[in-house]
Amino acid sequence: MDELVRAREEGDRLSQEELIAFGVNLLVAGHETSANQISSCVATLLRRLENWARLVDNPDLVPSAIEELLRFNRFSEVGQLRVALEDVELHGVQIKAGEGVMAALNSANRDPRAYDAPDELRLDRPDNKHLSFGFGPHFCLRAQLARIELQESLLALVRRFPRLRLAKPAEDLEWRRVLVSGLAELPVNLT
Repeated sequence: MDELVRAREEGDRLSQEELIAFGVNLLVAGHETSANQISSCVATLLRRLENWARLVDNPDLVPSAIEELLRFNRFSEVGQLRVALEDVELHGVQIKAGEGVMAALNSANRDPRAYDAPDELRLDRPDNKHLSFGFGPHFCLRAQLARIELQESLLALVRRFPRLRLAKPAEDLEWRRVLVSGLAELPVNLT
């Protein structure tokens, strides 16, 4: 906190470009990610109706299911770009200070050394320490809000539309694979 007070006293402010970049980041992080994750989670559950039925029968499972869906679903087509601060060797590859590296969180979330049967969707997976929100100093600032948004959205859907079904085959759903992956649309039938 002392640093914030000192920075303010010294007139340390964000530039216009930094403010614009921060605003865009808030918009993407605050809307795009949650909207895409809600539809991705629902589509994943509706691919195998026993998963949807399990949540309809046991809504208390929703928090665990959300964690598993965050681990299971591909969130982004690109990894998180980081720049090495010092020379380092990683699995026999030399990375020099200043070089960019990509952290492939999707691969980490499917690592068989970290997860039993990583390619299976297990709505009650215990001790699910996925990396979908990042880790350490790069942990998502709005992770808890995102969890609440996803949980409340899914709870509302399973309670209000227990007979929800995909309106077309899952393999025909069109995915937008960009910075934040998501469905172009999620056509459903309510009964």
